[in-house]
Amino acid sequence: MFVSVHQGNHWVLAVITIMDKRIEYYDSMGGLDITCLPNLRSYITMEFANKCQNLDAMTWPQVRVRDIPHQQNGIDCGVFMLTYADYSNRGRAFTFSQENIPHIRKCIVAQILDGNAA
Repeated sequence: MFVSVHQGNHWVLAVITIMDKRIEYYDSMGGLDITCLPNLRSYITMEFANKCQNLDAMTWPQVRVRDIPHQQNGIDCGVFMLTYADYSNRGRAFTFSQENIPHIRKCIVAQILDGNAA
């Protein structure tokens, strides 16, 4: 499950993998929101409890993924977040960089305009 997280003026990505019992955190500026991951673990636990299923996500590892492309400015976090999600969904290595962002941004716009945005 991909969760886009808005932190006021910055976008990050959390990836929740139920089968692996793991939560990953991707921040294109290398930061860490210390409340985000515990809140997601609580949310998952409560959602499963509401569906009469016993699942305790409170013990799941929280992984801050560090070996990822980082943005070199203060405006491309949303594009990086969407690209992390896209590459993760496709099982691709993160081979993009800041230099690729203008092209990636155009591709995102084209997908939206064509109605092909996931």
